[in-house]
Amino acid sequence: MLSVNQSWNKLTKCILGKTYMPEFYSFINKSSIRNVFEKIAQETNEDLNQIQKKIKSFQVEVYRPEISNNFNQYKFGGKFFPPPLTPRDDIGIIGTTVFMPQLDALYYWRLLATLEWNVEPPRTTEEWNRLPNFIKDEFARHMNIHSIEDMYYRDFSSFKTIEQLVKSLGNKIIYDQKIDTAMICRVGKDLYSGLWPGQNKEELQNKLFNFFPDYKCHIIDTQGHLDGVFTVLGEGVLLANEDLPDSIYNKHFPNWEIIRVKNKNSDLFLNYQNLKRKNQGKWLVTGQENNYEFTDFVELYINNWLGFAEETSIGVNVLMIDEHNMLCVQEDAAIFKRLEAYGITAHVVPFRHYNFWDSGVHCLTVDLERTGNCIDFFPEHSKSLNHKYLITE
Repeated sequence: MLSVNQSWNKLTKCILGKTYMPEFYSFINKSSIRNVFEKIAQETNEDLNQIQKKIKSFQVEVYRPEISNNFNQYKFGGKFFPPPLTPRDDIGIIGTTVFMPQLDALYYWRLLATLEWNVEPPRTTEEWNRLPNFIKDEFARHMNIHSIEDMYYRDFSSFKTIEQLVKSLGNKIIYDQKIDTAMICRVGKDLYSGLWPGQNKEELQNKLFNFFPDYKCHIIDTQGHLDGVFTVLGEGVLLANEDLPDSIYNKHFPNWEIIRVKNKNSDLFLNYQNLKRKNQGKWLVTGQENNYEFTDFVELYINNWLGFAEETSIGVNVLMIDEHNMLCVQEDAAIFKRLEAYGITAHVVPFRHYNFWDSGVHCLTVDLERTGNCIDFFPEHSKSLNHKYLITE
């Protein structure tokens, strides 16, 4: 079976994301908009192929999502589904248990729909409008869903071959629990979960208790994806941005070295105040800062694809191939020099549009299989806890 216990053990199988090809954007009439998307698509696919080649050079099997040539299946209402570029946001393996979404876009419908409704889920704005009012009222009241664009978050059919692989190897799959390794860091018997702004800590605590009774689970208030705040590189060392104080790391990783990485994006966006007024610092395409037609199109039609690049510390979003080799998308000579003391070599892989996609190499991948058993690195945690969880304020 597939198994992952520590994020720095030898990687043997992984997923690498995929994006739409340039022809996907042929529906855009204005060349000032279409040409930019085609260039982003071309260069992103080129870079992904180079990343795949680099990962394979370490004797790792690489699996890719699938994208249909029928692009209409990715459109619901007035929005397009984002491409399966960042599979780590949706899939995670903890021990031998695989967490992933069911392979369609109907997460919210399945969550709320009842047998008594006897109504087919809508696929177009017109079908949404024809839903009985009591159904629309239920979605609005319980999930703050007011349109078909709100209801259809993603299309997950691109993960079909990966689901088949998991099933063929006998791993247990748990669907639709939104547990992934962009939010959970695995360090043997200790699991560290990030926290979203406004997320209920008690509910998350109960979820972790139910799914991981054999682990010591820690909740750290990262205010977003944990892998944008810190990454464990190996026993004794981690990369961290400037968001959390040393006291938190000293509590959870006593006597480990914390290598601080500066968020270069926050300085970069200072140069693009006009663009920031339009997109709040969510994304940047160098050279297109004053292409207002492109900016307006992104904000109107595909803002559901993107993150918050100004606040992303891309320097911590790295992938360990093994305890001696790290992949990253940003050059940082001073950090690389410090890593050499731990026997870690940094390999910079190309990803030219990380400030558009708001993704580093950790986001772009999912580790499916690593060697190594589950080790208890912090036995003192279990002795010091009166309950299962450490909740960091």
